[in-house]
Amino acid sequence: MKRTISQKKTRRMPSQERAQAVVSAILEAAARILEREGLGPSFGTNRIAREAGVSIGSLYEYFDGKDAIVRALCTRHVAHVRAFVDRAFDELYHVPVPEAVDAFVDALFALHTSRPVLHKTLHLELPARLGLGPFIESDKYIEERLVVWLATKLPDLPREVIASRAFVATRAVRAVAIHAIAEGTGDDDRARITRETKALLLHTLVRETAAE
Repeated sequence: MKRTISQKKTRRMPSQERAQAVVSAILEAAARILEREGLGPSFGTNRIAREAGVSIGSLYEYFDGKDAIVRALCTRHVAHVRAFVDRAFDELYHVPVPEAVDAFVDALFALHTSRPVLHKTLHLELPARLGLGPFIESDKYIEERLVVWLATKLPDLPREVIASRAFVATRAVRAVAIHAIAEGTGDDDRARITRETKALLLHTLVRETAAE
């Protein structure tokens, strides 16, 4: 049976339930505007406040402008990716490598295609507004989890080989997933890309070690 994975810089940090609700409403309102209209002239704090149903004063309690809101959206997305990775490795810890690769890639693409317009905008804006730090941190986090997991599957493989494979696999799969969204691939193309990504990942992780 095919296995699936469950899809489950602010000015003032929200510390109470109401404050958290306000911040969530602002971020979700900004996300909806980005999905409909992109990051154009209409994307401003007054528009976001109206969309969120909060006063402009409330917005400025937590964000000093629209750039801060975009940064917060990017940070939220990175947190979602980390949470996804934690669930994936927890659920697939005892699953054979081929089945785990199949489920992981399916879930990763589903995560990035759940809101494709928003994710495309964030991935285009994130490096310019936050630098490459979030990408590097996410890659290293996934890589560390992958090294531990792969060591349990291939206990005879040298640790340095596992680390090298995890490094390549992590960055290759992330790049493919992001470009598939950013370049607007259609459903048929995405299905083929998903299959090829699974084949690439499986080969990278479990190929024979003679050449190494």
